[in-house]
Amino acid sequence: MNRNAWRGLMIGTAIFLMDPLSAATSPVRREMPWPALLAAGPVQTDPAVATLQHRANASLERLLRTAPANG
Repeated sequence: MNRNAWRGLMIGTAIFLMDPLSAATSPVRREMPWPALLAAGPVQTDPAVATLQHRANASLERLLRTAPANG
């Protein structure tokens, strides 16, 4: 392995080993947000956020249509 690969491995290991020392020491704060994301009831959406999302999707679609094909 070259030097960059070893450096990346060492940084990743250090981050993994230091994770328990992070600021989120409460087990409740470290839980994944899946139950909130998978709510059984209908989700209330903000009309302003929905409009912004629609505009962003339309802009992305326009950019993808006008971009030259690479390949």
